Amino acid sequence: MILGYEDLPALAGRVSMVDGCFDPLHAGHVEYFREAAALGRPVLANVQSDAYIQATKGRANLLPEDDRVRLIDALRDIDYVVLCRSSTADVLRRLRPAAYVKGDDWRDSLPQEQVSLCKEQGTKIVFLPSVLDSSTSLVKRFLEGVSVQSRERAYGAVVTSHRDPYLSGVAKFNRLLAARLGVRAVSLAEAPAVVGPLLLSVKLTDAGEGDLAEAEQALSTLVSRNATYDVFWHGYSGTRLEQRMLRHARQAYAGNAEIAAACRHVRPTEALWCPALLDADALLPASGLRLFSFGMAHKVQIARYARLREVLESSAVDYTLLVSTAFHEKASFGEIEQVAEGFRELFADRVRLLGFLSDAAVNDFLARTDAVVAFFPHGVRANNTSVMGAMAAGRAVLTNLDRFSPPWMRHGRNVLDVEHLSAEDLAPDRLAALGTVAAEDVKAHASWDALASRLSEEATVEAVARA
Repeated sequence: MILGYEDLPALAGRVSMVDGCFDPLHAGHVEYFREAAALGRPVLANVQSDAYIQATKGRANLLPEDDRVRLIDALRDIDYVVLCRSSTADVLRRLRPAAYVKGDDWRDSLPQEQVSLCKEQGTKIVFLPSVLDSSTSLVKRFLEGVSVQSRERAYGAVVTSHRDPYLSGVAKFNRLLAARLGVRAVSLAEAPAVVGPLLLSVKLTDAGEGDLAEAEQALSTLVSRNATYDVFWHGYSGTRLEQRMLRHARQAYAGNAEIAAACRHVRPTEALWCPALLDADALLPASGLRLFSFGMAHKVQIARYARLREVLESSAVDYTLLVSTAFHEKASFGEIEQVAEGFRELFADRVRLLGFLSDAAVNDFLARTDAVVAFFPHGVRANNTSVMGAMAAGRAVLTNLDRFSPPWMRHGRNVLDVEHLSAEDLAPDRLAALGTVAAEDVKAHASWDALASRLSEEATVEAVARA
């Protein structure tokens, strides 16, 4: 039986839940369902959407989501099927299954949010060791079996000298190029372990001693193994290492004609180009509700966004969530990438990840969006400056309140508490009215002038008392 989200609470505590994309459905899945059914009936299958596959697997879905749901619904070991339109954690929260059954390959990689949620609500997590294969492996083996003759220059990987796409254009270029070529982007240290011809897409002119040593070691290993590689230069200064890398390459390319000319005294090098790195999909949408979130990545409360998405989807409003994750001295870029993945899983093609923005850029987005989203571990505080900035700009703020939140911040007056949010709250005129009051209230209760005056007043009183 195919269910909707509204049907899930009625099954709380009564079902075993299996979860996956099942794209394509194969014999391993059938065994997975059979073993899950043996643990206890009924069994509910949570089927991930097409948008989820495209966002997390880097490929288009093979079978449409509706077909996958109907196929699984026809299997004898499955009693219920639901199409996951938010996140697995959201389905677990609504369903509260007696058991959450996954393949053994998830034992050490199940998202912490799911693990914590299951523990909190008493759902037993069961890992099955007998799942035969994964759809991803099947698709990968199929693509690897495509005739090499049909692809004159197939690569096993793009090898990048720069690793962080948030800080380096070369790293971002290589990530996008690898996706276009259907391969991974790997570091120089990882290159010798890759099977197949490599594309070394590098810039060593700004490399530190450690990076140069890594490049030297990787090149020596590749040359000693007679590995096949092409090189694509993003900069070239003619060092001994660069010349050696150039001489042993099968083909040599450069990002522009100047670099190619500098290489030609060693060997002919073809001048190519580097396409735009800007993501056109990140542009502000022309219509619909535009929500903006900005702040420190390590403070983002992904779990609370599930509630926001629930209200947005129930209101059937056309919306886009724009997210900027500000840098912080204690935050790592791994955390930022993890946060970005969480947003993509939850909102799919409705989220735009904007990276780091300057104050001027944040102000520009504030002026052109309808509301700001800012969630906190317990509740908004008087020193949450992103909220103060949004309110001062006259924007409605979607947040969460508790007893330590400023008493002058009240749901329905100058902010919206996500726990009490309704579809009616998202009407454009409602948001505009809230923003107007927010600007007035933040000026009255939390302005720079008032803070400076209060501190000066206290200091003056103290000085007089000492005199």
